[in-house]
Amino acid sequence: MIKLTSWFGQQSFMISSLSPRERVIQTALHLFYTEGFHAVGTNLICSEAKVNKSTLYHLFPSKVDMVLAALEVYASDITRKFTQIAKSKMPAEQKLEQIFETPFRANQDLKQQLGYVKGCFVGNIALELAGKEERVRTYLAHVFQTWAETIEPIVKELAIDRDVDTQKVSRSMIAYLQGAILLSKTHNDPQFIKDFAKSASALVL
Repeated sequence: MIKLTSWFGQQSFMISSLSPRERVIQTALHLFYTEGFHAVGTNLICSEAKVNKSTLYHLFPSKVDMVLAALEVYASDITRKFTQIAKSKMPAEQKLEQIFETPFRANQDLKQQLGYVKGCFVGNIALELAGKEERVRTYLAHVFQTWAETIEPIVKELAIDRDVDTQKVSRSMIAYLQGAILLSKTHNDPQFIKDFAKSASALVL
């Protein structure tokens, strides 16, 4: 059994229920997220995913290919969650709070389970690899832009009757959220995320 750790806590998967490709992706996501990209070797991924090295390299020629696949799974989960929030019937202020509440709850759970706030996998990989791997940098830029576009309807609701560049504000909101997550990781305290949510709407003013 392997465990996937994400903003949504831990989910367990029976090895036999996943294809070799899925096993590698889920294992890589868990290990890269909890331990860091550079700290995890392919031998460990093979061991945890129950695949041999020839299968691993057939599926993913490099660790960069693995992290890109893991990022896609993780980022898609967050995009779906943000989309659900944006389309909900909640007031705009409450929607924005829920955008911050999602990583707060997940990191609170992760601290209880693992002892440390793990932050955001996308943000973590950006800090580790964006300056070194062009493919990763390009994909991360796409992810952050997608997230900004996903929450822009919320920003538009908050900015009604105001002359606001909602695209810029949405990008700023994602940067603000990432900053709050980074501080929570630095202090090993998820409460930073919740506290920053209280003043997030000020970015729209």
